[in-house]
Amino acid sequence: MAIALRSPNGTSTTASTAQVTTITHTVPTGVVNGDLLIWVISQSNTATNPVADPTGWTRIQAATNTTMNTTVWYRVAASEPASYASPTLTSGMVTSLMVAYTGVDNATPLDVTVPTAVGTATGTFGPFPAITPLTAGAWVLGVGNCRFAASATIPSDTNLTSTNLTIDAQHASQATSASIHDDAGLGHAAWTSGAFTPNMASTLAASATLSQTIALRPAATVTVRPAQPRIRLQAVNRAGNY
Repeated sequence: MAIALRSPNGTSTTASTAQVTTITHTVPTGVVNGDLLIWVISQSNTATNPVADPTGWTRIQAATNTTMNTTVWYRVAASEPASYASPTLTSGMVTSLMVAYTGVDNATPLDVTVPTAVGTATGTFGPFPAITPLTAGAWVLGVGNCRFAASATIPSDTNLTSTNLTIDAQHASQATSASIHDDAGLGHAAWTSGAFTPNMASTLAASATLSQTIALRPAATVTVRPAQPRIRLQAVNRAGNY
């Protein structure tokens, strides 16, 4: 079964307008049971990842860089509520993304071990970690997070771009120009062969970045064989009568 972004309404985003310790995220309205949900929470002004995980969610990776952090979880959708509350966070600007994918293996959604995240202290993203999936039809996800200093222009929700990913969701914390800002994006690419290195760029110069790479495994294709016609056999007695 081929992986796809749930359509329509397979994404939802939110962000804080001030430094907070929790955020509530609305589940995408198009989610169907069996979809794989990816939840990304990124923060600027703190390098401390949340200790706990949201109930029913599995942590994929938690990464930090200077004064920023990003945590990624997954969940197989099942009678989803309208929203989820984040675990307790260390106070900081928060950006939250949630994306639903169809056709992902519900038992083993991650195709290979997630490589170590890459952080930079420069104005642009460094190379994302490379990943080599094992399963034909796998999708590679790139998760990018930028921290912008207090003097930076407020980032927009179209600030992040990529030459080899389709950006599925991105959002920026919207605060006053005197505050730290945070911008996060999640994109995908259909893998074909070999190692794949996602890329992402910011139209604004960031003070630090974080890059994470994930591979999703497609669900196995179930082959349904057509029903065979039944042949009725009748007994024949010794006299040749039916």
